[in-house]
Amino acid sequence: MSEMTDPRVEVAAQAIADTMLRQGKSPDAHDLAQAALKAADVAAWRPIESAPKDGTCILVPVKHIGADVVSWHMNGWRETSNGLLMRDQPTHWMPLPPAPVMGGSDE
Repeated sequence: MSEMTDPRVEVAAQAIADTMLRQGKSPDAHDLAQAALKAADVAAWRPIESAPKDGTCILVPVKHIGADVVSWHMNGWRETSNGLLMRDQPTHWMPLPPAPVMGGSDE
C-alpha cells in the first residue's frame, strides 16, 4: 500500500472500513461516502504550529464568524480581506480548497 500523507485520506479510509464492519458485507455506498466525508472534514483541521509562515493563504476558525482566510506576515496572522492583524491567535488551520474548474459552455 502506498504511504498516505493527507490525514483526511487516512481517516476517510478508516471510516469506510468501520462502516463496512457495522453494516456487514453489502454496505450502502451513500453511508460509506457520508462516513468518509465527515471523518475527512474533522481531520482537515491541523494544529496552527504546522501552518505555513511564507505568506500562503490558509483558513482558520474564528469565533462569531466561523472561519476566515489569513496569511502570516512578519509578526502575526493577518486577515486577507482587510490586512488587519488578528486579535485572537488561531489554534488550527487548513489549506484552502482548490478553486472550481472554469470552462465549458454554460459559464
